[in-house]
Amino acid sequence: MQFFSRALRAYRNVQRFSQQYVERVADSDRPNIPMVVVAMSLCCGVLVGRIVLLPWGVWWLMATGALGLWYGVFQQRRNHHEVALLLVSIGCMGAAWDVMRWRLFETNDIGWMASDTPSPIAIEARVRTAPRNLPTNQNDPLSGEGMRDSSDMLVEVIKVRHKNQWIDSAGRATVIVNGQKPAVEVGSLIQIFGRILQPQEVFNPGEYNFRERARTQRSLAIVRCHAASCIVEKQSASFWTLAGMLEKVRRWGTSVINQHVALDRAPLASALLLGSRESIPREDTEVFLVTGTIHILSISGLHVGILACALFRLFQMGALPRTGALAAVSLCTGAYMLLVGAEPPVIRATLLVWIACLGAFLGRRPLGANSLAIAVVIVVLWHPPELFRISTQLSFLSTGILIAAATAIRAGQKEPDPLLQLIERSHSYGWRWMRKMFRSGIEIVAMGACIWVAAAPMVALLFHVVSPIGLLLNPLIAPFVALAMGFGFICLLLTPLSTSLAGLFGWLCEASLDVVERTVSVAANIPGAYMWTSGPSAWWVIGWYLLVGFLAWRISTKFLGNVKYLSVTLVAWIVVGFAIDGMGDSLSKLRHGEPIMHAIVASMGHGCGICIETPQGRCLVYDAGRLGAPGAAKRAMCAVLWSRGIRRIDHLVVSHADTDHFNAVPEIVERFDVRQLVVSHQMLSSESAAVKKLLEHASEHRIEVRAVRFGDVLRLDSMTVANVLHPLPTFSSEMIQSNDPQSPQTYRRKSSDNEESLVLSIESCSRRLLLTGDLEGPAVHSVLARLPTSCDVLLAPHHGSRTSLPPLLAEHSVPKWVVVSGVGGATWNEVFDAYSRTGANVVKTGDEGALEIAFERSGIFLRRYGRSGWKNLMPDPLKSVPTAYRDAPDESIATRSGSEG
Repeated sequence: MQFFSRALRAYRNVQRFSQQYVERVADSDRPNIPMVVVAMSLCCGVLVGRIVLLPWGVWWLMATGALGLWYGVFQQRRNHHEVALLLVSIGCMGAAWDVMRWRLFETNDIGWMASDTPSPIAIEARVRTAPRNLPTNQNDPLSGEGMRDSSDMLVEVIKVRHKNQWIDSAGRATVIVNGQKPAVEVGSLIQIFGRILQPQEVFNPGEYNFRERARTQRSLAIVRCHAASCIVEKQSASFWTLAGMLEKVRRWGTSVINQHVALDRAPLASALLLGSRESIPREDTEVFLVTGTIHILSISGLHVGILACALFRLFQMGALPRTGALAAVSLCTGAYMLLVGAEPPVIRATLLVWIACLGAFLGRRPLGANSLAIAVVIVVLWHPPELFRISTQLSFLSTGILIAAATAIRAGQKEPDPLLQLIERSHSYGWRWMRKMFRSGIEIVAMGACIWVAAAPMVALLFHVVSPIGLLLNPLIAPFVALAMGFGFICLLLTPLSTSLAGLFGWLCEASLDVVERTVSVAANIPGAYMWTSGPSAWWVIGWYLLVGFLAWRISTKFLGNVKYLSVTLVAWIVVGFAIDGMGDSLSKLRHGEPIMHAIVASMGHGCGICIETPQGRCLVYDAGRLGAPGAAKRAMCAVLWSRGIRRIDHLVVSHADTDHFNAVPEIVERFDVRQLVVSHQMLSSESAAVKKLLEHASEHRIEVRAVRFGDVLRLDSMTVANVLHPLPTFSSEMIQSNDPQSPQTYRRKSSDNEESLVLSIESCSRRLLLTGDLEGPAVHSVLARLPTSCDVLLAPHHGSRTSLPPLLAEHSVPKWVVVSGVGGATWNEVFDAYSRTGANVVKTGDEGALEIAFERSGIFLRRYGRSGWKNLMPDPLKSVPTAYRDAPDESIATRSGSEG
């Protein structure tokens, strides 16, 4: 009892401290917000724990020490010192807990066996999440050959096979299965035979970090299986497990939706009601993203709030007492949270509903800020790494802005004039209802605008899109979303009772979703509805949210309603951002002292993507694709372009008709201002479906298509030109003599797409970059006859393949650096030696990271992008192993390596 009394006194001291501080800094009588102070301390501790890399024991020791000092000060009744020490202790506890959940894993975790290279493995595990289909489009010609359906699931590893025996193991792994989805359920005990590797590392600046995302789930490994037959079920899942029952309910709900809702609307209904998004086509997801309505497709506070309000009204209509209705709403929202997967936004919304129900039961109106702070604390106590997920941040940010906006609107409302009230009552009921709805609509639009303005910088930074149309679109479709949810849930509830009634409400749900989807599609086609952007600088976004937080804390509630003041503050900060960015560009030019050409060779796996910036700011992109699905190529190439702040591409060059060199081009055309598409004459006449789709896409966006051949020149600016060295007009075929002595004859052999690769020699400031595509075979001899005497940087043809005749090419071009846009392959050592013997330094990008090349008069300077950002490279004079570079000292070329992108 003594402990609880001290804890209560500490809480009251925090409450008193927050009230005294507010009264001191603002002339307003704000309510107490002690939980906000606690949540801020906890979050600050988690953030500091990520920056200051101390062991978890040190953080716990500091927390214990601060707690001990708090106890000593507590006896002396020094309230302010007591509160400060208590908050420091809470922050240290948050840091310690985050370190334990983020950095500590068991010694026998399966992740310690994984590396970047796949290796065979056999494990025994229990299924944690049901297998779900991964989105693929086998009919897309840009995907190339070999694309198959696949599925993934999360498993809890129990044992791993070592030689002929099974040994204990631990940890989680993501299992990816090619082909048919495995028929296993949540809770099943299975044996998996596949290849283990680490999640994909970040090899390009600005690229999404899949490894960190997997680590947030405490999963350090991926196991790939080539077929469902590689998974053997050893023990079926128990029917009475909570996870198993929830999965059965989800499957039943999905089958009901597919039965009563049209096939083209069923995926959207499943996402809206059950949080199942895997069946939604990627094109539809893209439309919701660019219009700022993507939150509809993932269960969030909107869905939980609509469900809670509808349930409360329903229970009240069912003659349930108020207390019973509140309890029923709490139970139903809790069950719904578990059903849809208990993601942080859903947990946050459910906690707020519970707190509101508890406040209504006690007859007290809970403070929104304190309620939100309690949700933050619970999420941190559950899993602190969730605070660093964008979905969690946007969820809490939107809710906080909504609470602040609602408070400001209420504070700005004046006391009603009795005379005006009398006049109002003299009007008809319909008139009064319309006025009330109009005022409510204005308030909803105003609160939506506040959320949009607050979230737009973060969305622009991370998703690179700004959606002004979302300001009007979200309030417009919100009623139809609520109707679709209501009709959908009624359909699910009526299915066991009456199939006819369930079908009726399923049709109504479908009709509501049809209105939503059509409205969103029409809005996406309005000019100016959305804009793709490289996004603001990270420092600007951090400063913006610090400024918003400071204003919300410092300024009185009534002053928060002053729209003019907030508008001036926003515009001033935007001006500061533009001014500092402009100064940064000027300082960069002064630092180099001369105009230079930059090239970034993106890490595309087995593919190619090169971004070239001329001294006068023009941009040329040479190829943009990789083997496999175009989504990965799009993510990598767009990330590189956005990291450089590029919005316009003056020349987009596609070397030849292989999809691993251009399957990201349609997405790039959507997101950037492409002025000219450059291809060879042979590619224009190609019968490939992928090439036809590419040219159709360029025609739809009114992009000039220019066909070039040997002798043509692309004049990029007054200091930079790109000379076309291949293909020749007559190279599309050659005469071949038959080897058959019985019937000697000569026939014409058509050259391959690789042999017709568009070869460019880009020259700027006495420096030369040679881009060769997939050049190979007889075409190499043809190019060598017209090759410049030397080049500074050579892009190795055909991803460093042996068929591109590396010894001959290296001997003629004499490059200082050779860049292989690929992973090397089985003949990597042979190719490496061939180029190295001529004195070239050989680097590759496929599995080592993107390269930035600065072409200066004084030399060629390279940087590689890796886990810790850009890192300088310099030639290695020893060349004793197949790694022709070593890390440069920090002081070497740090001031001469260009912008960090």
